[in-house]
Amino acid sequence: MPTFTQGFWCAAVLLTAFLHVLIARGAPPSAGSGPGPSAEAPNPSAAGGGYVLGPDEGEVLYRANGKVVVKVDPRRGSPTMGLGTQDLVAGAGIPMHRHEVADEVLLFEQGHAHAVLDGKVVDVGPGSTLYVPHGTWHAVQNTGDPVHLVWVVTPPSLVNFFRAVGSSPGEPVKKLTFSEMQEIGRQHGTTFRPP
Repeated sequence: MPTFTQGFWCAAVLLTAFLHVLIARGAPPSAGSGPGPSAEAPNPSAAGGGYVLGPDEGEVLYRANGKVVVKVDPRRGSPTMGLGTQDLVAGAGIPMHRHEVADEVLLFEQGHAHAVLDGKVVDVGPGSTLYVPHGTWHAVQNTGDPVHLVWVVTPPSLVNFFRAVGSSPGEPVKKLTFSEMQEIGRQHGTTFRPP
């Protein structure tokens, strides 16, 4: 399990990487342009100063393949970025998909898997970073380990996708068909490749 110091440095590396992505893509939208169509309005209490969340804090969402915890998003004052963690149960993966406009970084903190990036398969484990430019097909194929990773995405449309397919604590986990996943993905800028 990573220590607080390792987690801090992992987060710092991810944020630095995304600052470079934002700079490369140009300035974020002007203050008057507002959030995109699927973005949530910023939380006024968080919009001005930032915040600190502990390892177990954030918005928890359960899925058939594991758990997602949203930690940074438009609801918490970041209109241009989403960040969270994802736990994949042993044997579970992330199906082949691409984000139409969002760039994504996955930082693997625990477990081993095969990352598929534009048809190339690469082994990943603790400390591996996967940068996924928008429009790039990608997937995570679990090798049998539980996997814990940190994800960062800009713009943050993936956060609302997770809310649409995930279940809050105490609710039954949603059992979605592939066509339902495709439709929800389409609404949030994500395309799934048929199995």
